[in-house]
Amino acid sequence: MPKPAAQVPAATQESGPAKFPLSERKELSGDVERIYELARSADAPSLGGADAKVTLEICSDFQCPYCAQLAPTVHELHENYEELLRIVWRNCPLPFHEHALPAAEASLEVQKQGGSKAFWAYHDLLFAHQHELSAEALVALAGQLEGVDSMQVRAALSDHRHAAHVREELLAVVDAGAASNGLGTPATFVNGRLLAGAQPYANFEDAVERALQELPSARAHAVEASKQAYPMARVRHILVQFSEAREAHVKRSREEALAKAQLLRTQVTPSSFAQYASAESDCPSKQDGGELGRFTVGELEPTIELGLFALEPGQISEVIESPFGFHILLRED
Repeated sequence: MPKPAAQVPAATQESGPAKFPLSERKELSGDVERIYELARSADAPSLGGADAKVTLEICSDFQCPYCAQLAPTVHELHENYEELLRIVWRNCPLPFHEHALPAAEASLEVQKQGGSKAFWAYHDLLFAHQHELSAEALVALAGQLEGVDSMQVRAALSDHRHAAHVREELLAVVDAGAASNGLGTPATFVNGRLLAGAQPYANFEDAVERALQELPSARAHAVEASKQAYPMARVRHILVQFSEAREAHVKRSREEALAKAQLLRTQVTPSSFAQYASAESDCPSKQDGGELGRFTVGELEPTIELGLFALEPGQISEVIESPFGFHILLRED
């Protein structure tokens, strides 16, 4: 089955149901503006007022040249809005950038030792030395910061003590649906509205001004409309393929596959679903207990989507046939 875009975090780089192109997905939701809800990041580096009306979240990568272009804009926004705007940093290192993950881990160790002030100073150093992000360079740059023990930064790079935090940040973006067409950086969310790429300062200013002027009632209406147009559901599945199915790697007949899927459906329960998926599924997602991730309308092969959104959280579908074979779905949320 086709793989999601390479930019999706490693935890979700598995074969999943076919997805529509972005243009077709957009048609399904009409003109409703999407507002993404990212899980809050504990102890994330930030600037500005903790209780500000507007929160700007930057999903960024220290090795990405476009992220480096955005860095001055971040500081300018902070200088111009101060306590009116909360700016939150989210490490989203892309897998094809060799030094991005170590830089993210090092930045979190700096933040742990010196707080947000040290983090933002290190942020500037990393972007200023973007072509020199070896482990030794990361340690040396950290050594320039007052109150930061560079040897602890070296240790953090060695034992990867902050890798789980980085993974959580990436999965928050994926679970919000913001990486369904591949995650590119920088991706900036102004009260949940996406600004993709290193856009001009004026575009960010317009987005912040709009958010500052938005009435609570209008905000609530926009959020509810987005939820209705882009419902989200987390799904696990068990795939039973037959030899004529798309991308099949089995020799069983369609009749044999259907019989196996129907038998599994009588045996599986929500509590045992992951175990059965690991043992019986023909999808590479079996290594994760059949978990595919969270999806919204228009992102899955139509027959799978129809079955998924007909379920309530915790329910298991009947056997569903798609071009890839026979599926049993568990909707988790």
